[in-house]
Amino acid sequence: MRQCADILGISLPTMYKLSNRPDFPVIAVSSRRKIVRAESLERWMDEQEKKSMGCMDTDGF
Repeated sequence: MRQCADILGISLPTMYKLSNRPDFPVIAVSSRRKIVRAESLERWMDEQEKKSMGCMDTDGF
């Protein structure tokens, strides 16, 4: 989770909150261990970017 937090530029506590979102691609290996595949993280980031771009008005602001 530390690597994901570093990639996203967020704190570790924020990363753990994010990992609890139903749309976040986390795999629970055990009750205490979670992993995120790099490909899944990239895909999720692309989806989030597309969603945020869709919120812009026609002028791009």
